[in-house]
Amino acid sequence: MIAEQLQSYLTPLTSEQQAQAAELWAFAYNKYAEQPIADLCMTLQNCHGFDTNCLLYAGWLASRHVLRPKWQQWQAICDSSRYWQHTFVSPIRHLKRTIPAQTAGALSAIRADLAALELSCERRQLEVLVATDALAVGLSTEVRGTDQNCIQNFALQNLLAYMTCAHTGAVPAAASLTASSVQMQDYGLQLARHLMKPAN
Repeated sequence: MIAEQLQSYLTPLTSEQQAQAAELWAFAYNKYAEQPIADLCMTLQNCHGFDTNCLLYAGWLASRHVLRPKWQQWQAICDSSRYWQHTFVSPIRHLKRTIPAQTAGALSAIRADLAALELSCERRQLEVLVATDALAVGLSTEVRGTDQNCIQNFALQNLLAYMTCAHTGAVPAAASLTASSVQMQDYGLQLARHLMKPAN
């Protein structure tokens, strides 16, 4: 059963999807290396349960002028993300964290191997998101010729829509960020601003 479910997420990418996945990986890898993006993503992930890959994916869509402001447009992405994180990324990350960062010798090498495997799984997760999202292409709004402020607004709307979907488990009656989630909205605004900041 698990093998069959896993195989459904490993459908070979088309050449176009491979190019998109490579572009997404470059965006995610480079943006995550910038501060305060990494800290914002980690706060949203560790304190609020969001997936850093999905946060970066929302920003990448905006960078490509793709607007996806409704939580329903994120359902397939949220489902794929939860499965991939639960099955691969989180168990590997947990094992890695059981080994102190300052460990020396053989344990240090094992920790390094686990860290590399975690990164590899996260890259594969981004490929899965690209493949999953191809099925929902009709749910997106693509806008060309927009200025930087509009792109930043796209990023914010994409982020809040994803956060709503993930935060509520996509229960229609509760699909909204409540007043108690003002802090998450503030984090989303900060993240959108930094993700869409032009490269120097």
